[in-house]
Amino acid sequence: MLLLLVVAASGIANATPWCGSERPLAQLHPRVDASEHFTPRHHARARAQGEKTTVVPIAWHVVYNKKAGNVSSATIKKQVRKLNHVYSKTLGIKFEIANITRTRSDWAQTALTLSYLKDSASRQMREALHTGGPGTINVYSLDFPDARGIELKGYSSFPEDIAGSPKLDGISFDYKTMPGQVRNGTTSIGMTLVHEMGHAFGLQHTFVGGCDGEGDGVDDTPAQQFPTGYTSGCPVGQVDSCPNLPGKDDVSNIMNYVPQHCYRPYGFTKGQIARMKTLSSKYRGFTF
Repeated sequence: MLLLLVVAASGIANATPWCGSERPLAQLHPRVDASEHFTPRHHARARAQGEKTTVVPIAWHVVYNKKAGNVSSATIKKQVRKLNHVYSKTLGIKFEIANITRTRSDWAQTALTLSYLKDSASRQMREALHTGGPGTINVYSLDFPDARGIELKGYSSFPEDIAGSPKLDGISFDYKTMPGQVRNGTTSIGMTLVHEMGHAFGLQHTFVGGCDGEGDGVDDTPAQQFPTGYTSGCPVGQVDSCPNLPGKDDVSNIMNYVPQHCYRPYGFTKGQIARMKTLSSKYRGFTF
């Protein structure tokens, strides 16, 4: 969830964070780190268990200030349709809006650090507005300005966080990334929340750990040194940021960083799908 500037000639990338959901596997639940490295075989097993549709309720919290952020219900429905377009094909789930709350508050301007568990404004907001249990995805749309030069677009908790901090479970993101909204002169298509939802279901960034770390816990996402990035246009040709390891960078993967139009339509690997199903079943109680 970082926006990246790539210096193609040298292969060196300078990343500007746009997603705050960044923690190595070792900081998450130890059982996941020790025993749950997901492969395409897990995906085949998950498919064999059933092909039914799982309904996932969303508690949507519109947090706005006097200047911006009070998005319409129609825009929220467009965003949920975008989620369903991706996740119904990959996980066999359907998101439904359980309720929409609207809160005018300075939270819309202050809940903006890369560590929501340490940000007092973010904690206060979520503890006050959160509703439902682990099977409800709480989504907070806010007006994210430029936070100290960091182009933050959103951040999410992980399923492993729920037991220790149930009221902090959820996703916060910039309303200007919703379909039809304009952010920095570009009309958005809703991919930021699609990306953040991947974290809420248990996925890491494809580039976590770089070439030397333990990676994202998924065997069929090749090691990746850094986010692909690109400020304009989609990467041309293959990118291999870890040339001494198998596979090329999965550039168009939803858990990478590329411009919004560069993601492939259903951009998860079989291993990622298996990880999402297993972790969301364990921690959120979903059945697939």
